[in-house]
Amino acid sequence: DLLEALSAAKTARAEHVDLHELVAHDVQAHQEHAVLHHLGSHDLSDAEVIDSLKYNVFPNLMFSGGAAIHGLSIFRPLGYDTNKCTIDRMTFLPVPKDGRRPPPAEVITIAEGESYATADTLNEFTAHVLDQDTSIMRLQQEGMHASAKGAETLSTYQESRVRWLHETLEKYLSR
Repeated sequence: DLLEALSAAKTARAEHVDLHELVAHDVQAHQEHAVLHHLGSHDLSDAEVIDSLKYNVFPNLMFSGGAAIHGLSIFRPLGYDTNKCTIDRMTFLPVPKDGRRPPPAEVITIAEGESYATADTLNEFTAHVLDQDTSIMRLQQEGMHASAKGAETLSTYQESRVRWLHETLEKYLSR
């Protein structure tokens, strides 16, 4: 119910924005403020509502979040196969204004190659993003094996956290 309310608030707010006069950042900020207003939060800046924070905890945890939705991803090896892993993904939603908490979520298993859209508890947008993330990880893994240097090439800015993580790993392993 909360996800449907969040989506409805985003859609309703977006319909009242003149897209010709705003850049994408402004449209997204309007949408997120509408969602947070619905949840009872009013005094956050645009940056606080649209920026996504990500924290990597060595070696396999990633916390992400923003003003409304927070997530935890745990990457675990799949047996002794260094080319496969299991991803446990948890999403934490804010408590609505009325204080009524939803019942605990069911565990959903998505098989390799299966779309996240098969999970009826995920909204279409979230399922699409997770499908993209999964396919990108698979392609990255294949690319590392196909590369003449045997490693991936990281972008200078966007993947600086990944580079830092690998540099830190190298320091730990070389001690």
